[in-house]
Amino acid sequence: MIDNSLDSLGKLPQALSERHRSELQAVLRLLSTATIEKWKVSGTLQEWLEQSLTVATGRGGRRDELQHQFIMVISAILSHLEGNEIADWVRAAADIESVYPHVFSSLPEELRTLDIVDRNNVYKLVRTAAFRSPQAAALLYQNLPATLVQVSPDIRGLLVRCLQTAALFDPTPLPTVLPLIGPTFRLLPHASHYPLLDRIVKLAQTLPAAVARLFRTLTRAYDAVGEEGIVAWILTGEEIAKKNAQAGEAFFALESRQANCFSLGVRSTSRLATFTVSC
Repeated sequence: MIDNSLDSLGKLPQALSERHRSELQAVLRLLSTATIEKWKVSGTLQEWLEQSLTVATGRGGRRDELQHQFIMVISAILSHLEGNEIADWVRAAADIESVYPHVFSSLPEELRTLDIVDRNNVYKLVRTAAFRSPQAAALLYQNLPATLVQVSPDIRGLLVRCLQTAALFDPTPLPTVLPLIGPTFRLLPHASHYPLLDRIVKLAQTLPAAVARLFRTLTRAYDAVGEEGIVAWILTGEEIAKKNAQAGEAFFALESRQANCFSLGVRSTSRLATFTVSC
């Protein structure tokens, strides 16, 4: 039965060494016939082997080791990935393998619980970050899924868009703010999540360096200005940044005179309405 399974995979098993064919046979023997047939019909198993051959071929002296890894984790990983996402996962993993050598050996636990849209968003962010900092990308890959499961499914895509835009500029500070995001959004009223993130996405497009600072101080800003004032706080920072980017970054870090003035005055509705960036 197993030999027939390998034969039905076409030329892919023949591209493996004798050792790796034997390992593949041993792994498949531990799986149910139904699972193997499901993966064959969907093309998942063929795609996995094809991607493993592509990655291993480009790794020189690590070829045998990587091919071995791909085969031995089939039962642990393949059930959590869909056929059409395998290539995206492999590309993201390959981008961080130099700093995270065990990336092909397992999946972050929380990544398994995300739906395919959220998983693909993680891969895109990792690839974007890896272009500038493989180290930051590896940390995002390991920790972002845990952050996403802490926030509502309806804002996960928007949250990743914020981080994605910031990562185009500099992904280095982003891993340090991930532990703050879940607790922050648990504090904020759910109705405010989407409009708030939508505003941060717009901010990221004009002042990406401020995104990490904003997430660090969002809870403090909310405590100071409340639900009604938080979007106005971001808008004020944007106006300051249009005139002076560094001043805008300082505002979102709560390190500027304008930020202190805003937090003191915004609780009064009349003062919020008349607040200006020249404060």
